[in-house]
Amino acid sequence: MPRYIIIDNDAGVDDAWAIFLLLKAEPRNQVLALTCVNGNTSLENVCRNNLRLLAQLNERQIPVYKGAVSALVPPEKESLSNFTSDIEFFHGRNGFGDVELPKIDSLPQLQEENAINAMYRLVKQHPGEVSLVCCGPLTNIALAIRMYSDFTENVKDVFIMGGNYTAMGNKTRCAEFNFHGDPEAAYIVLQEMEGKTTLVPWETCVSAGVPQVIY
Repeated sequence: MPRYIIIDNDAGVDDAWAIFLLLKAEPRNQVLALTCVNGNTSLENVCRNNLRLLAQLNERQIPVYKGAVSALVPPEKESLSNFTSDIEFFHGRNGFGDVELPKIDSLPQLQEENAINAMYRLVKQHPGEVSLVCCGPLTNIALAIRMYSDFTENVKDVFIMGGNYTAMGNKTRCAEFNFHGDPEAAYIVLQEMEGKTTLVPWETCVSAGVPQVIY
């Protein structure tokens, strides 16, 4: 049966591909929303990338919501200087490789409602039926858990791309990007969503082969 899905992301070329695959999956998933979080690029760029992707895929009916602009506990500015620009902006400063993209005459509109409130509203409308697919730092999910006491019980399950198990890192020598981006949020989500979480660590992503399919 098709799933009700909310895709929380920080697109990012990799997240754009994940969204594309979820939208093209059979049976067709019912994507209720794309919720945006700061991560691979600024929150403004993430929102713009989501809207551009939906326009390109003719999926304009899917709403896009603006979420957290930073981690729960942002790192000190001095610590950011430890990363070279090619690591800090691996997907380019705009998240899409800084390529010059063709103009789209009419982009879908960003929703006025905040992503955290929208997630809660949607899981309340479909209690026990909504899966969260998390492709970026977990800030939005952690905020929803802390803001709404019944959020966790109304979520069906959570699929998280994050963390590692052999200390193979991509942000630092040992740290995976999404958990490194907001470790406090990762802690909250893993603790509160225990029993509902499927974790896809970095090593699994590296080893998995995705065949080239033309849609």
